[in-house]
Amino acid sequence: MASKTLKSVMWLTLIASAVAMAAPGGGKGPPSDKGNKPTSEVGNNLSVPAIMAGAGSTFAIDCPAAFSPLLPPDKAPVWYPKECAPPKDEGAQICVDAGYYYVQRDAKWQAPCVTMDGSGLSVSGKWGDNLAGGSASLKVGSPIRVEFLLLDLYDTPTAAGQTGYFVIKLEPSELDRESDYGHLATGSATDGSAAIAYEVGDPLPGGGTFAAVVFDPSARLKIERLVDGVPVSPAVYNGIASGEINATGKIVYGYNLRVQQAGTYRITYTFPRVTFVGDCNAGTCFNSEAVLDIVVTGSGGGGKPIRP
Repeated sequence: MASKTLKSVMWLTLIASAVAMAAPGGGKGPPSDKGNKPTSEVGNNLSVPAIMAGAGSTFAIDCPAAFSPLLPPDKAPVWYPKECAPPKDEGAQICVDAGYYYVQRDAKWQAPCVTMDGSGLSVSGKWGDNLAGGSASLKVGSPIRVEFLLLDLYDTPTAAGQTGYFVIKLEPSELDRESDYGHLATGSATDGSAAIAYEVGDPLPGGGTFAAVVFDPSARLKIERLVDGVPVSPAVYNGIASGEINATGKIVYGYNLRVQQAGTYRITYTFPRVTFVGDCNAGTCFNSEAVLDIVVTGSGGGGKPIRP
């Protein structure tokens, strides 16, 4: 778009127009029985610009030595009606406005990505909401989702000028893993449509800034139980930190943790090819390490992935 202000105005105009429209007769949309939902085996599309800190990633995307172009969706957008979900805890009601959306695992698209040699990329970091917020849902014997996101710095981005798509959860009343995800389209499936591209640094609807992600294929993860503040040997896990493209189209590091003893656990990510200059939303991020202590209590609980 020509300007950040114009993009924000367009988003609001599209939402207002969509609410006024009715879904076209026979038009495609999320069925009540979910019978047309794409299978979960289909991979998610990279939706934000990505910087690979060295070769060795296993993602099925092409990341050359210079940023690849933005590849637009290869299918028409899908109509979704307005949907709201009750507030969680003391938060506000969550609503997604009606409109045409390009849907993950239905259409295919790809944001720009690049593979860079060398080390020392400047980054900030973000832990999953379930970990950063001191969630009471971290329970013995239940799955605890460990996720971490490396972000290109907002103020001096390596990916300056690159574009991508702002993907959101389209069905707020569904579980995160069962909802559709997509990004808003201009126009309609019958009258012509186009995807709305955001540039790194653009403000996002509802707050936040559109940013690129960084992935270090040489990253490692260590999880240790602490007794009186001292790590107990052997570690719960000590090995390669694997990554995935999540439903919002970001590359995140993920691990499914399950422990049988209550107590404090230390999670340490080590990234040999990046340097933390910006802050993290929890724990300590310094030099090439991100460290967070979590408390696991009685039986029950789980954890939610990183929100967009």
